[in-house]
Amino acid sequence: MIKSTEIDTELIKAEDFLKDLGFEKPKLSEHQRILQIGLLDHEIGKAIEQRDLIVEEIKSLGYRFVTLDLCVQRISRGEEKESPDEPDEQTD
Repeated sequence: MIKSTEIDTELIKAEDFLKDLGFEKPKLSEHQRILQIGLLDHEIGKAIEQRDLIVEEIKSLGYRFVTLDLCVQRISRGEEKESPDEPDEQTD
């Protein structure tokens, strides 16, 4: 059985690795040994170019699969929207 603290440590290591590669604000989530990575829109191409390196490092942390979330959208304040259909908050 995997302990919560092990998962937290692995997530931190994965996030640090991605930041070291130059990704500004990687959004990571883990479910059943699958690591899902959300990036800023302009960083997706860079992630694809560095796919082999990213997959190798993430798998070395114990994850079985690595996925790239193409649905996360960033808005000007740096917050995430899970669905492109969600309206932006309006400010007065």
